[in-house]
Amino acid sequence: MSEYALYDGDTFITMGTLAEISKETGIAERMLKYYTFTSTQRRNPNSRAVVKIEVDDE
Repeated sequence: MSEYALYDGDTFITMGTLAEISKETGIAERMLKYYTFTSTQRRNPNSRAVVKIEVDDE
């Protein structure tokens, strides 16, 4: 299961799966997925961004 972190500009909002973040914030999963795209973050550098958290399972 992939974990993500939601940011609004430089401010950390929450962390979890896209479904968990959607439930907590009321933002549709489709929009959260849109916020993960590099092109979206480049066009709107100070708006919302969703970053995938990489975890090593060693």
